Amino acid sequence: MKPAIFLGLIFSLLFSNKILAENDEYFVSPYARELGISRIDNQLLRWVRFSSESKHPCLHVELLTPASYVVNDEMKICALPDENNVMYDFVKDLSSIDLFNIKVDNMRLIFNAELILLKQGSKSLQCSLLIKEKKLDALNCVAR
Repeated sequence: MKPAIFLGLIFSLLFSNKILAENDEYFVSPYARELGISRIDNQLLRWVRFSSESKHPCLHVELLTPASYVVNDEMKICALPDENNVMYDFVKDLSSIDLFNIKVDNMRLIFNAELILLKQGSKSLQCSLLIKEKKLDALNCVAR
């Protein structure tokens, strides 16, 4: 086979896989590290935690209608406030972040966060996201 034809086939396969991945409504990023879903009243709360090495290392939270999976509200948590309301952006302010023990309890999504700051030091936080009147409401974090 001629090299030009062979290279053309390789590029065609690579390009077609990219189109399929972008158009597939069920595609999940390879950077997703943890997925969870819980029922809250008559809705579903779904979250996806992405790798801290990804370009978008956020925690994505969605509130859904169970039968149709329509997203009623969503939040991308890409920064966390400490107890003094100082915001720590996952990309700009941190060299590392670990979100763990993600769970739903009493109309709240609760999780722990270990932040390694770019400047010196670290922070350990416990955060909760309130679900109120079928909406994602306030995100609060305190030192743990």
